[in-house]
Amino acid sequence: MYRLIIAGFLMLSSIHASIIFSNFGPGIMYGPDGVGTGFAPGDPAGANRSSGTGFTVTGQSFRLTDLNLPLGLISGTNAVQVAITADNVGSPGAVLESFLLTSVGPPQSPLSLILIPSALHPILNEGSQYWVTVSGGATDTFALWALTLSGITGPAAAKLFPNDPWSVNINRTGALQVIGDAVVPEPSTILLISMSLLSLAASRKRRSGIDTTANADQFIPTRREDTHHNITRRERLLIKR
Repeated sequence: MYRLIIAGFLMLSSIHASIIFSNFGPGIMYGPDGVGTGFAPGDPAGANRSSGTGFTVTGQSFRLTDLNLPLGLISGTNAVQVAITADNVGSPGAVLESFLLTSVGPPQSPLSLILIPSALHPILNEGSQYWVTVSGGATDTFALWALTLSGITGPAAAKLFPNDPWSVNINRTGALQVIGDAVVPEPSTILLISMSLLSLAASRKRRSGIDTTANADQFIPTRREDTHHNITRRERLLIKR
């Protein structure tokens, strides 16, 4: 039982960074081609191409720590807008956290990975779908987001104007890695669970003590019966004499 309690403490207190989602190929590979985001030459005024990659959290809930994306600036102001959003009926929804990148490198093959640390650390719940979106952070920004390798597909979202509804299908998507820490209970919850484990241990110990006493009580009458039986035999021998 005490081993169980110790294991429970270790389980509750363990925190480790994990890859929540990744659509990279073996060896962190992704396609040489990409999807354009922002204002592309020839687009109508007010356009801001946005792309999104959907993913579902599995295994357990996590607290976001980093996003990892291959991006390159093609033209315009160095300002690329990245966001992680909740899901809204199968498309990107409410923004959980956004990031404005102002040091995106030039396009090259393959595009350089950019590690984006989270400041808000939103909790991503097990079984829920989320989205990472990329768009232009200025009216003239045009950037490239590398796509997944051929054959690696998933929920892909796109729109041309900021107020347009998202168009979603299953296709090659923007390459993405989502990193986070496993969510552990708050200290008060840990204390409550610990007290429950200790109470269970004490209950088992009490039941064990009662069982032992019961076995002893069952044994004592047998000894008394044997003693009574021996006295009776001696009395019979005296009577015969």
